[in-house]
Amino acid sequence: MNTLEINRISDGWKYSVDRCILRPYFKHLHWHITFRNTLEYSKIQKQKHPLSYYRKEVYQIRKFLEYLGVE
Repeated sequence: MNTLEINRISDGWKYSVDRCILRPYFKHLHWHITFRNTLEYSKIQKQKHPLSYYRKEVYQIRKFLEYLGVE
Protein backbone atom coordinates (compact mmCIF):
# COMPACT_ATOMS: atom_id res chain seq x y z
CA MET A 1 0.00 0.00 0.00
CA ASN A 2 1.28 3.44 -0.75
CA THR A 3 1.03 6.43 1.56
CA LEU A 4 -1.93 7.98 -0.23
CA GLU A 5 -4.01 4.83 0.14
CA ILE A 6 -3.40 4.52 3.87
CA ASN A 7 -3.78 8.19 4.63
CA ARG A 8 -5.68 8.85 7.89
CA ILE A 9 -5.39 5.23 9.04
CA SER A 10 -3.74 4.76 12.41
CA ASP A 11 -1.02 2.20 13.02
CA GLY A 12 -3.23 0.55 15.64
CA TRP A 13 -6.03 0.09 13.14
CA LYS A 14 -3.69 -1.39 10.52
CA TYR A 15 -2.21 -3.75 13.11
CA SER A 16 -5.65 -4.80 14.30
CA VAL A 17 -6.95 -5.54 10.81
CA ASP A 18 -3.78 -7.42 9.92
CA ARG A 19 -3.58 -9.53 13.08
CA CYS A 20 -7.27 -10.12 13.79
CA ILE A 21 -8.83 -10.33 10.34
CA LEU A 22 -6.43 -10.80 7.43
CA ARG A 23 -3.92 -13.25 8.91
CA PRO A 24 -6.57 -15.73 10.14
CA TYR A 25 -8.28 -15.42 6.75
CA PHE A 26 -5.12 -16.21 4.80
CA LYS A 27 -4.10 -18.93 7.25
CA HIS A 28 -7.46 -20.66 6.80
CA LEU A 29 -7.19 -20.44 3.03
CA HIS A 30 -3.52 -21.51 3.04
CA TRP A 31 -2.80 -18.37 0.98
CA HIS A 32 -4.89 -19.77 -1.91
CA ILE A 33 -7.70 -17.29 -2.52
CA THR A 34 -10.71 -18.70 -4.33
CA PHE A 35 -14.38 -17.82 -4.22
CA ARG A 36 -15.25 -21.20 -2.71
CA ASN A 37 -12.60 -20.95 0.03
CA THR A 38 -13.63 -17.40 0.88
CA LEU A 39 -17.29 -18.37 1.06
CA GLU A 40 -16.47 -21.33 3.32
CA TYR A 41 -14.42 -19.11 5.60
CA SER A 42 -17.16 -16.49 5.82
CA LYS A 43 -19.77 -19.13 6.72
CA ILE A 44 -17.56 -20.41 9.53
CA GLN A 45 -16.95 -16.90 10.83
CA LYS A 46 -20.65 -16.04 10.69
CA GLN A 47 -21.38 -18.92 13.06
CA LYS A 48 -18.54 -18.03 15.43
CA HIS A 49 -18.97 -14.27 15.83
CA PRO A 50 -21.72 -11.72 16.43
CA LEU A 51 -23.26 -10.27 13.28
CA SER A 52 -21.69 -6.82 13.76
CA TYR A 53 -18.17 -8.27 13.98
CA TYR A 54 -18.82 -10.61 11.05
CA ARG A 55 -19.95 -7.69 8.87
CA LYS A 56 -16.85 -5.66 9.76
CA GLU A 57 -14.63 -8.64 9.03
CA VAL A 58 -16.22 -9.33 5.64
CA TYR A 59 -15.96 -5.65 4.74
CA GLN A 60 -12.24 -5.52 5.57
CA ILE A 61 -11.52 -8.72 3.65
CA ARG A 62 -13.51 -7.47 0.65
CA LYS A 63 -11.71 -4.12 0.79
CA PHE A 64 -8.32 -5.84 0.86
CA LEU A 65 -9.21 -8.19 -2.01
CA GLU A 66 -10.39 -5.23 -4.09
CA TYR A 67 -7.05 -3.56 -3.39
CA LEU A 68 -5.28 -6.69 -4.67
CA GLY A 69 -7.51 -6.80 -7.75
CA VAL A 70 -9.00 -10.20 -6.89
CA GLU A 71 -12.44 -10.76 -8.38
